[in-house]
Amino acid sequence: MLASLIGVITLWKTIGQWVSKHITLLVSLSAGVLAVVSYGLLTESFELLPAPEAIIWIAVGATVILLISRISPEYHHHHHHDDCQDDCDQQENRPHAFRILVADAVHNISDGIILVPAYLASFELGIAVTIGVLIHEMMQEISEFFILKQAGLSTQQALARNFLASSTILVGVAISIVLTQVAGLEGVLIALSAGAFIAVLFADIIPHSLGTVRGMHLLKHLAFAVVGMVAMFGVNSVTADTHVHSGGHAHGDEHGHHEEHEDEHDHIEEDHDEEGHDEHEDEHHDH
Repeated sequence: MLASLIGVITLWKTIGQWVSKHITLLVSLSAGVLAVVSYGLLTESFELLPAPEAIIWIAVGATVILLISRISPEYHHHHHHDDCQDDCDQQENRPHAFRILVADAVHNISDGIILVPAYLASFELGIAVTIGVLIHEMMQEISEFFILKQAGLSTQQALARNFLASSTILVGVAISIVLTQVAGLEGVLIALSAGAFIAVLFADIIPHSLGTVRGMHLLKHLAFAVVGMVAMFGVNSVTADTHVHSGGHAHGDEHGHHEEHEDEHDHIEEDHDEEGHDEHEDEHHDH
């Protein structure tokens, strides 16, 4: 939801000019991030479900996203601000801007559904999916802000509408929490998420990046994609190490407590044996 406010940076003279000029490179960066996230979701899908079942649900997830994209082309958008100049008819742009807001609200519900099972599967996967969703959402919100401004909305109106549309992610989280209470649905939701991410990556982000490539710019796009992949692998490594160390410390404390309990038990037994031995000697002496 906070990512929906990022469009305001485009109003800053230096940063705004750089972002508007390099938005396609940032999309390539998000492609690298989502590639790693998709791999993580795929791996988890095959761990939680039998291979044939995982493949089916992955295919279903990808198909659903592709169908939604066909029905509503606004579902994914990475428009450059030059797609429509300042002299565009604002009245013509308003219906288009409204459709984008509706599509974005639906998109955010799916993001919310994805997040919950990712965290239930593993802490590292949850962090990776969160970052992937965040970066992809930032790219979309910047583009959406341009479109809303071109439709004649003020900065406050554009930000407020973006924030309202982004709040539907809470609806997705609520739905996902309910669904994950049903046994066996966690793996299904992760497989659906994997298919959705793959569809977004190969049917939307990569074609968009390649469609803007001119000559040697291909190397720049590849470089940004690699940076995104390396950054995500680094995040996965850090979160995995942190989670393991935290778990290891807890396990060590439990193990130490267990050993302390055993020592105490042994000490009690030794005291009992000594008392019994002393009593036996006393009885023998009296006899």
